[in-house]
Formats: sequence, structure tokens, C-alpha cells
Amino acid sequence: MKPLQMLLLKQTLQSQTTKYSNKQEGKRIFFFNLAQILPEKQKNQKTKDIKLVQIKILAIRNKMNSKLMKKGKKVGPPPGLQQKMQQQNKQEEYDESSSESDYDPEFEHPDDAEDFEDYRPDGYHPTILGEKFKDGRYTIVQKLGWGHFSTVWLAYDKETDSNVALKIQKSKKSYQEAAVDELQLLGDLRKNEKNEKWLSFIKEMKEKYPDCTEFNENEQYCVKLLDNFVHFGVHGKHYCSTFEIMGPNLLDLIQHFDDYKKNMKYWLVRQIARQCLIGLVYLHDVCGMIHTDLKPENVMLQLNEDYYHQFIEQVKKLDKKPMSMYYLKKQQQKQSKQTAKKDKKKEKKKKKKQEAAAAAAAVTQATNQTQDQNSTNNTTTVSEQTIIETSTNENKELNNQKQEEIVKNLQENKETTNNGKNDEKKQENAIDLKENQDQNVQKNNNDNAQEKVETNSTNKQEDSQEKLKQNKEDTKSKNKEDDEKKEKENDSDYSDCESDSDRDEVSEEELYTLKWKNKIPIALDKSLKIKIVDFGNACWINKKFTNNIQTREYRAPETILGIDYQQNTDVFSFACMIYELITNDYLFKPKKRDDTTKNDEHLALFQESLGKFNKQFALSGTKSREFFNKSGQLIRIKEIQDYPISRILISEYDWDTKEALDIEDFLLPMLHYNPSKRIQAREALQHPWLWQQ
Repeated sequence: MKPLQMLLLKQTLQSQTTKYSNKQEGKRIFFFNLAQILPEKQKNQKTKDIKLVQIKILAIRNKMNSKLMKKGKKVGPPPGLQQKMQQQNKQEEYDESSSESDYDPEFEHPDDAEDFEDYRPDGYHPTILGEKFKDGRYTIVQKLGWGHFSTVWLAYDKETDSNVALKIQKSKKSYQEAAVDELQLLGDLRKNEKNEKWLSFIKEMKEKYPDCTEFNENEQYCVKLLDNFVHFGVHGKHYCSTFEIMGPNLLDLIQHFDDYKKNMKYWLVRQIARQCLIGLVYLHDVCGMIHTDLKPENVMLQLNEDYYHQFIEQVKKLDKKPMSMYYLKKQQQKQSKQTAKKDKKKEKKKKKKQEAAAAAAAVTQATNQTQDQNSTNNTTTVSEQTIIETSTNENKELNNQKQEEIVKNLQENKETTNNGKNDEKKQENAIDLKENQDQNVQKNNNDNAQEKVETNSTNKQEDSQEKLKQNKEDTKSKNKEDDEKKEKENDSDYSDCESDSDRDEVSEEELYTLKWKNKIPIALDKSLKIKIVDFGNACWINKKFTNNIQTREYRAPETILGIDYQQNTDVFSFACMIYELITNDYLFKPKKRDDTTKNDEHLALFQESLGKFNKQFALSGTKSREFFNKSGQLIRIKEIQDYPISRILISEYDWDTKEALDIEDFLLPMLHYNPSKRIQAREALQHPWLWQQ
């Protein structure tokens, strides 16, 4: 080691040990800290020098620990660093697990499932098919879907002899707090079903539209909470809730029509729009809530009795195991490796003990022989001396190895230190339960149709939203390619490119029958009903949790500019969603460029289709000056084309001029920039376009 390095070590050691009354302890803490830091510094310093320093430090530390052990003192990380080491070891452990998460065809594909890395403390609960919840009341049948906050499972309710959707939240504390808020909101939705405001509204609408069967005091078009409880699992405390089982969401519907290169007929769009607006009236005017994340994924189709039973049977037949069980398989494999490693070490240690015992026996025997024979020669003396020295050296090496193993084990702080005996026991029980259930229960669902949450109720993360959205689009493309490949394999007359005429020949019955999960036929007819779901990001009108709301493509201008939002923020999202239903495309899809942000592009797209911002409104937000100059003009985008909605529909979708203008007339009042001038759900519900035959 270079003199300069040794001098630096000595000076640092002196300054460190002065902080402690016990210099021996101070030295140990110094060397422990330095040994922890050194591996990170290898990136920026010469590897050879660092290794020399590290070897020296470890040798000194082991020597000091050995002295402490002889005095009966505790050996291990210094006070205050134990927790840090545990966290580091946990991270390494889960990084190792995630690196092993290659695709296994026995389980659902990673592209169709939640992140494997999120199965960790503060994350998802590793649910097992057949697992029981709430003292055995609910039994897991199959996975239905997943979201950023939770996984959703088909479960059998023993108490009511029915099936429910069981939602299991992540165990992170912030998610637990969000779950409590969501449960309060869902509770209010149930409490207001007989509210006088609601009954009065339904009565008024029935009188105004007597032929409409969608106005029903018992149908609020919002999902109903059935039960809730807390479950303590291997990864912590999870809030659980049960809901009625729903069918596909509107994104599935959009993709279905897009696959056929067709658009939904107006009657179906109007039917969905009316029901969704009725649900928003109940949510806004009766319950005093704002959803804040209205989008096609969060509006789901109800299942009538025929489809319901068919769906349950089809889900039970799914043969793919869920990601949670893949995680448990990996944990079991890892545990087996660790057990084998420990057994190997024990065997090695046992062998060394046996060798040491044999050597000691040889020494004893030689000593006895020496005592019995008074006349010994030099050769015998030399022989005994050699044996004694060999035995002593072997025992000394054995003791040193024992000490090194003890110190090494304390430094590594593996699973028993990290998780505790209780968690280890729970993990073993979970794996045992998995093995018992594997042969008796059918496996997982590949689709994430039941729930897809992309926003954080306490801190919405835009990148996470768009990643999840893109995953769904990629999955759609992948599934389509797989289907085409299968057709090619099964059909000798398969043509590589399907002609437009083949697309046009699709029957009306086929087009208006959605094959959910590629198996379950759902008729898209007059009996279709929807429900608004996922209130994980909702809030009360007079009690808001965050200003970071709404998924990008359905985001209102007040959210971007930092202007106070009201219930008609949902109405803006609703209008964007209706445009998507009639075109199969987004109304606003901003893309980040080199010299602009997504917010810049989003504001520019608003002005292309909806007209220029009023200067007073443009500058009224807390974030306005990030995007606009003092004249109310965008700072980074100078040229903006005039491209209204009606022109888009006519030029890009070949719509009739009158139809395009009628749709535009319906949408524009809901897309007004200023929330104080934007119409509410109740007003939008009475627009003439919704009631055309």
C-alpha cells in the first residue's frame, strides 16, 4: 500500500475515533463504514489500489472483532447501521429475484401482467389460487386483472354463495392511506342511493324522456362496494375490498371495432354516453364527488345473467398461472439454493471437525506412546514434534476459519436477519399452500381488463400512466400478430395480407358481438349497460387530495395550468372519451419533442381544435407563466394551425358534414377551456344529439 494511502487512513481514523469514548469501538465503526463505501468508489478509482486498501481494512476489522468476541462482546455492524445493512441486503435480494424473472410459459406473459419487481414489501400480495381471505369467507378462484395500486381476483363468497371481484391493494403506507379514502368515497356512493336529490332527478328525467328505460332510481351506473377488510400478508398490511363482477371495459370495445377497421354506430355511442352522464350526475350533484380519472378503462360493461355464468365458467378454465405464483416459484427456488448452500457449508464444517478430531486423537495417541516408552530416540521426538505442530496449525486454521465465518455471516445479514423468523415462517406456509393448490385449481387470466389504474391518488405519475397505456396498446398489437400466425399455421390457403373487401364483409352480428378474453361472446345490443369504476383517485368537491389528476389524453386545461378544478373536469374527460368511441382515436395525443414539453404540445393541440386561449384565462393559473408569455401566447410554439373537430371528422374519417357538425356541437360545450363556463353533466345529458333516433 502506498505511504500516502496509509497516511490518509491514519488521519481519518484519528478524527473518527475521537467521537467515541471507547477508541476500540470507534476504530471498528470507522473500518466498517469505510469497507461499506469502498465498493462504490471502485467505479472512479484504480481497482488495484482499492482492493489493497479493502483487504487491509477487512483484515484489521476481523482481527478487532475476534478480540471483542474473546471478551464476550457483541460483534456486528455498529449501532445505527444495522437497519441500513438490512435495507441494502433486501434490495440486493429482490434485485436478484427480478433478474431471474424470465418468461415461463406455465405462467401469464410479463407483458400482460403486473411488474414482477413489485412483489416485495410495500408491494403486491403474492396471492395463491385457492387462498382464503377474511377467516375463510373468500376463496381465490382466478386472477381478473391488475393495476398500479392493486391486483383484482375472482373470488367465491361462502357467506352469500356468489362470486365477487376481490381487489387487494399494495401494502405501502401511502397506498394504505389512499385505500382508506377510497373506501370512504365508495361508502358515500352506497349511502346516497335513496337520496332525495337523486330520486327527484330520476322522476324529472322520466317525465321528460318517457321512452327512455335508462332512468332508474336503482341504477346509478357507478360500481358498488360489497365488503372491505384488512389482510396481513408476507409483504405487509393490505386493504381489500369486494365488488360486483364487471365485464370488459370501453377500451376493449374500442379495440374490438378498430380490429375490424369499423366505427361504432351512433345508437351505441349515444346509449353509452347517456348512461355515463347519468352516473356523473349521481356522482357530482348527489354525492358531491369528482372522479378525476375518467377514461375508457374506467368505464366497464355490466354482465347480464347469461353472460355472467358463462364468464365465470370460462375464467375457471384459464390455464395460465398468475404472476404472483411465478414470484412464489422463484422464491422457492431461491430458498432451495440457499438451503443447499447452507447444507454444503455444514457438511464442510463437519468434515473439518472430523479431521481435527482425528488429528487430536493422533496427538493423544502419540503422547501416550511417548509416556510409555522411556527410551525414545531423536527420530521419534522429531516425528512427535511434527505431528504436534501439524495438529496445532490445523486447529489454529480451523479457529480462524470459524471466526471468519461468524464475522462473514454477521456482515451479510441474510434472510433470517432481514425478514425475521415470523416472515420466514409465513413465506414457507405460503409456498406449502401453493403446492397443495396447484393440482386442484385452474389457473390465471392473461388480460388486465378488470382494472388498470395508472394514476397515484396522492402523487399521480405521468410516466407510469403512459407506460401502462402503451403496454396495453403493445399487447393489442402482439395478440393480433399471434392470432394471424395461428391462422396461417391452421389454414393452407392463408393469405399474408387480408384484403379490405374481407374486412368489409364482416356481418353485423359478428361486428356487434365482442369476444371478451377471445372466448366469451357479449352482445352489443340495446340491453348493454355500463358502470363507472375505480374511485382510487376520486375526491370530494370540497376536499381534494392533489392537483395532479387525470390521465394525459383526457386531461383538462385547468389541470395543466394549475387552475382550481371542479366536477366538470370529469365532463372534459368524458368529451375526449366520446370522441375516441366514435373514431377509435384520441382527440388529444401530445408527444414530447426536442425543444418542447408534452404540456406545450398539449396546449397547442387544444388551440388547434378548440380555438385560441383567452389571455385572462391563459395567465390565471399558478403554472401559466411556464407556458405563456405576458401576451397569452405560447412561449415555445409559435405557429398553430386551425383544425376544428368537424374538419377532422370530415377530412380524416369521411364523415357527412351535417353529422360532423352535430357531433362538434355536442362536444364543444363540454370542452370549454374555462371551468366556470363549461357545462355540467346534467346539462350535457339534455343535448339533442343524445336523443336522436
